[in-house]
Amino acid sequence: MNPQPSLNALQSILETLLPQMEQGKFSKVECHFVRALLEQFKNHSRVFAELELSTRHLKEALGETENAANTLLTLAEDLQRDERTEDIGLQISEACAFQDIVGQRLKLVQKTLYSYVDFLALMGTTTQTSPATIMSGPGFTGEVISQDDADRLMG
Repeated sequence: MNPQPSLNALQSILETLLPQMEQGKFSKVECHFVRALLEQFKNHSRVFAELELSTRHLKEALGETENAANTLLTLAEDLQRDERTEDIGLQISEACAFQDIVGQRLKLVQKTLYSYVDFLALMGTTTQTSPATIMSGPGFTGEVISQDDADRLMG
């Protein structure tokens, strides 16, 4: 069941109450409540897009951290094969333990964000990525912005 028609109907009902509110037919609390609900409808898509972008950044961070740790561990194993550098290799291996803890923590945050994204998706929200969102940080694996797009965004 798509809840979007119900949300649209509720928003329409709230908007029809605005003239009555201006005529003083509602208390201040009721007016505040209706305005707050209408404001939430405006913010809903933006919040969803930001949550979705955050989950993508977390996924990338997890992948980059794992790749870096794997590279360091491989190099450490190579160093451990040589008696002269065995201690250095062991120290590097021990230092890579951070990746497991960081990964566990980031996965918990990612799980929470995904639950919010799923909830908002059930509410019928769609995402719209703005140019400001596109330029908000490093890109994602497999996504490359063209030079023409970058020039257009930079003015």
